[in-house]
Amino acid sequence: MSPEIAPSLPETGVGNQYLFLAFSLAIIIAVLEATVLMNLWNAHSGSIDGGIYRTSAPIIIALGIIIQSNIVRYLGSVWLVVMGIASLKPLFAPSSMNWSALTILLLISAVLSVALAVMLVASKDFGKQFSLTRSKHSRLKKTIRMCIIVVASLGAIIATYNDVVNLTR
Repeated sequence: MSPEIAPSLPETGVGNQYLFLAFSLAIIIAVLEATVLMNLWNAHSGSIDGGIYRTSAPIIIALGIIIQSNIVRYLGSVWLVVMGIASLKPLFAPSSMNWSALTILLLISAVLSVALAVMLVASKDFGKQFSLTRSKHSRLKKTIRMCIIVVASLGAIIATYNDVVNLTR
C-alpha cells in the first residue's frame, strides 16, 4: 500500500507492541511479587510489613500504562529500580545465600523490574508509542486519567496520614 492509503497506527492497532510488552511485564512482576508475598505470609503466619506495596505497585504501573499517565510512568520506573536493586543486593552480600524457589522468584522479579524501568524511561520506541497513543486520546480518557490520578493521590495522602497517626500512638 502506498503511504497515503495505508491506515494510521491507532486505526490498525499494529505497532503498540512496546506498550503491550510493558503492560505484560508489569502484570508478570505483580504475579511474582504476590507469589512471594503469599508464601512468606503462610510461612510466617503473620503480616509482612510493606509487602502489599511491592505487590500493588506493578498493578498501578500497569494501569498507568493503560491510561498513558506520565506520572505513573516516571514514578513507577523509579519504584521499580529501587525495588529491583533492593532485591538484588542480598545476592551480592558476603554471607552465603540460601537458594530456594522464593529466592529465585525474587531474583526473576528484580531483573524484570529493572528491565521494565529501563523500558519505561530509556526506550525511544516505547516513548514514541506512548506519546503517540497519548496524543490520540479523547476528552473522556483524559478525564478518566485525571480522576484516577486524583483518587490515587488522595489515597496516598490518607494512607500517609493514617501511618503518622498510628506512629504517634
